[in-house]
Amino acid sequence: MASFDFAPDIINGWDKLPAFPSDIETIEFETISLKSLQAREEATIRKIINSCKTVGFIRVDLSDTKDGMQMLAAANEMFKLSQRTFDLPDELLLADDVFRDGESLLG
Repeated sequence: MASFDFAPDIINGWDKLPAFPSDIETIEFETISLKSLQAREEATIRKIINSCKTVGFIRVDLSDTKDGMQMLAAANEMFKLSQRTFDLPDELLLADDVFRDGESLLG
């Protein structure tokens, strides 16, 4: 597998975000391995069907395949690009304002 400059669960400093508040109710839901999904493992298919019937969604762990890691790397690059874009001066960002005729991107 190729090497990447981040761990799959630590993309763009997500590890530095504050903990989720403990006073807010949360749910547990299945994390499905992309590798087991691609292999069409029977137990994985059962988990997906059960989750769709109960919770309504699943989380797919992309970190166990080369394709998945490439998707995570691409997502990480998009996050970096958006950070660089939003770090540009307001004057530059607003110079290309598509709402020049009355409306504003600022709300």
